[in-house]
Amino acid sequence: MRNFLKLMVCPKCKGESWTVKEINKQDKIVICNACKSWYICEEGILELLNDEINQSRKVIFFNKHEKKMRMWKVKYSKKNGEDEETKQKKAQMKFFNEFSSEYVLETQNFWRAYYSLFFDEVFPRIKKRSCILDVGCGTGLGSMPFLNKEYVVIGVDISKEMVKKATSRIPQGLRQRHYFFVADVENLPFKKELFDSAIGMGIMHHVHNVQKMADAVMKCLKKDGSYFGHENNKTVLRPLFDILMKICTLWHEEAGEEQLLSKEDLQKAFKRCKIKAKTHVFIPPHMLNYMKIRSAKKILKTTDKIASKIPGIRNNGGTIIFEAQKY
Repeated sequence: MRNFLKLMVCPKCKGESWTVKEINKQDKIVICNACKSWYICEEGILELLNDEINQSRKVIFFNKHEKKMRMWKVKYSKKNGEDEETKQKKAQMKFFNEFSSEYVLETQNFWRAYYSLFFDEVFPRIKKRSCILDVGCGTGLGSMPFLNKEYVVIGVDISKEMVKKATSRIPQGLRQRHYFFVADVENLPFKKELFDSAIGMGIMHHVHNVQKMADAVMKCLKKDGSYFGHENNKTVLRPLFDILMKICTLWHEEAGEEQLLSKEDLQKAFKRCKIKAKTHVFIPPHMLNYMKIRSAKKILKTTDKIASKIPGIRNNGGTIIFEAQKY
């Protein structure tokens, strides 16, 4: 914990010095020495969230360990009115906490085939021995190929239940190299220029402010580091997909302010970055869910290849896979 905190800054004041108070083997509090804000570490999972987002959790934790908390003279902020940003982030927390037990991106053959293609494209572009940030890590889906001795992975998500599931995937012998914890991706609590690469598996359309998230990620990437991501593409074909989803709903979303993103939107968000982008998925996901994963992947790959050669069509796939390289 103390070694990990050397990489961190306080989400509230950006202080870099910490004190760790141990309640028991699994539960601790982490105190910023600069502003005295304190953060939960329960069941081994750190929650570096500002009070306005995580206040209800802190009240429960405080009451559970009241004797020691009063001995250490720590307090929690009293609840004030919530602005729209706080409400939206708390709604995301609630949605994904409830969603974690059956994560659709891992149970549907369309998504399993799609992410196999995503990693075919992204994996060769991330160097071995890289330090990787998994932004909005969820259950660790974006981290799984890198949870070995060749990489160091740190993942963040606003949902504690998602982080618990991601943590359970780290092989016991590799828990010194990889760590998942709870944080707000629009206010990443990292020192500057720590990571070689970052991965975001469809996270930007969930956040309240895309620009703030992009700025936060770029701040903790090294020069020439890249963010690899995919998002819902802003395409003229989207209304057809929406109609199909009304007829046969495959999944539910708790989307943020910007549900669809084009290459131009990504370039605007990732200022001072070189953007490489390509759209994918030109057939309804509904069709692919009825196929075996190998067949679904083959059809996705073939239709992507054909569509990429047709002017007026090639930029209108359902998703956009991109790299934002910092310079």
